[in-house]
Order: sequence, then C-alpha cells, then structure tokens
Amino acid sequence: MRLIIGVLLLTIYSCAVDGQKPPDGDSETDFSVLEGWNAIIEEDYSIQYPDSFTLDDSGLMGSEFFLFSRQLSSTDMFRENLNLMVLDLPAEHMSLEEYGRLSEEQAASYFNDFEIMESEVIETENGEYYQIAYTGTQGRFLLRWLQKYWFMGGKAYTLSLTCEQDTYDNYGPVGEQIMATFTLSSE
Repeated sequence: MRLIIGVLLLTIYSCAVDGQKPPDGDSETDFSVLEGWNAIIEEDYSIQYPDSFTLDDSGLMGSEFFLFSRQLSSTDMFRENLNLMVLDLPAEHMSLEEYGRLSEEQAASYFNDFEIMESEVIETENGEYYQIAYTGTQGRFLLRWLQKYWFMGGKAYTLSLTCEQDTYDNYGPVGEQIMATFTLSSE
C-alpha cells in the first residue's frame, strides 16, 4: 500500500508536449531514436521523447525521471509531464488488475472530484499492462491522468501522463505517443 501511495504522490506533484512527429510504433527489436526526439535507455527499460521536453532524472520524488513540457507563459502555473516510478511489488502474487484497482482506490482518496474514465488490462504481442485514465482536482488544478502499469522482475513500472483537463487535447496525443515508445527489456 505504501508503494502505491508513492506513485500517487508523484501524480500529485505532477506538473510534456508540443506537436512533434509521433513515433511509428513500439517495436522492442527495432530501436532507433526518432528524428527530433531523445531517448532514455536503461538496463530494464527505454523510452523516447521530443526535444521540446525537459528531462529531470535527478530522482525527484523517488522517480526514475520526469519529462516536463515547456512553460508557455509566465502565467502558466502547471507543466504537463510524464514520469516513471519503479517500485517493488507490494505482494508476491498480486495481479496487474489487483494493483490497478488498489491504485484507483488510493487515487480516489487523494483527489477531489475523482472520476475514472477508463480502467482495464490491455494485452499486446509484447505482454500485458494495466491502463487507467482519470480526472480529479488537486488544489486549484483540474487534472487528467493516464497511467500504465507493467510488472517485471518483482517490480511495478508506473508510467504517468499528467495534464490540465483543459489542455489535454493539446498535450495528451503527444504524451500518449511518448508512452507508446516505452519498452521493458527482457528479464
């Protein structure tokens, strides 16, 4: 439970995207960095992101990284972002669905006006992941999240996209394209 709270604290902190060309797919075997994009390549995962994002890999709030959008003006108080948390699984035999449901319960207790838009296990040729999309209020910000959870090697990988609700149409598509480049390395 404590581990999922860490993921939620990151979503609370969440504060990445312009109209860059999207990636073509999410092939694990054909890794090449897209033109105008950068890559983070670690032993257990990789992800690509547009040059317009700012990378913070300092371990902010226990994260592997944050990717922040540009501040559009001096009145832009929220920077849309993606972040990755890698946490030990709270239970040895916990399923993706159980982990996702527990995360939903935790989020519902942290955010006002919490509403789940989507929640499901998604199976692909490269495995499965749990996806949840939800909205809520944190302080003065009306936010929208898209989170994806993967399990590998006794760890939960949580990739989160956080946007203001009224800017999701601008930032969400590129954020989702960035998420589509995320791959886990084989154990």
